[in-house]
Amino acid sequence: MRRSLALFVLLFSGTFACAQENTVPCCNCESASGPAKAICLRPDQIRARVRHIEPLRPSGLDRNLNLIGTLVVEVRFGADGKVECARAIEGNPIALSAAMLALPKWTFKPLTSDGSPQPGCGRLTIRYRLSNRGSSTKLQN
Repeated sequence: MRRSLALFVLLFSGTFACAQENTVPCCNCESASGPAKAICLRPDQIRARVRHIEPLRPSGLDRNLNLIGTLVVEVRFGADGKVECARAIEGNPIALSAAMLALPKWTFKPLTSDGSPQPGCGRLTIRYRLSNRGSSTKLQN
């Protein structure tokens, strides 16, 4: 029990610190400053562009793990559809940590503007179930 609590505290503090230290957003949709321009997508638009979802899989946790919930992440993908940046917005720290490991393996359908490939970005809401019996990861409408 003490070992599980210590592991939780380490994971929580690490995920919280990473999410808080990354003050530069992946997308520049809310302001004129930020990374190079990308096409800003609404949640329904970015959901429609997802080609491959890598399931969330927390590693090294207690066998009695059973988490269910939603989390919000900001994702920027390149003209090739590969994730260039992911930032935790809100959710359970353990699930956010698992998401930050899984999101770089996600792929998106490329965007085009005037016939040339363009990067895209937006926010996704992810529903998850993490347990010792397996996990499920789905996009929330």
